[in-house]
Amino acid sequence: MNDIAKSVAEAAPWRERWQQGNTRWDLGAPHKLTLELLELARSLGRCTAAGRVYVPGCGRAHDSQVFLGAGCEVVAADFAPEAIAEAARLYGEHPKMTCIVENVLQVVDIERERFDIIF
Repeated sequence: MNDIAKSVAEAAPWRERWQQGNTRWDLGAPHKLTLELLELARSLGRCTAAGRVYVPGCGRAHDSQVFLGAGCEVVAADFAPEAIAEAARLYGEHPKMTCIVENVLQVVDIERERFDIIF
């Protein structure tokens, strides 16, 4: 199976869940520990106010609110275009928010190194 076929196969179950409205994991708000994790990362010198955050499997990207509110640049990614459409609808107008569809299981290490936090 080539990389494109593998990406499609990995995304299919997630797309199906979104298409069926089966997003029970969605809290409708950021997870309660997101701010604590950001504060911990900052205390360890891993993220400044202008830090870059990568959120793979972001869904509606509610956790991004915390990072955006702290001044971070956020790249929110998901397998499902349906998820990214929702994330973009909710938060896409923020100037420091980028929403992308990609296979979040195949992001190469060199790309990950561009981020201060992967959440």
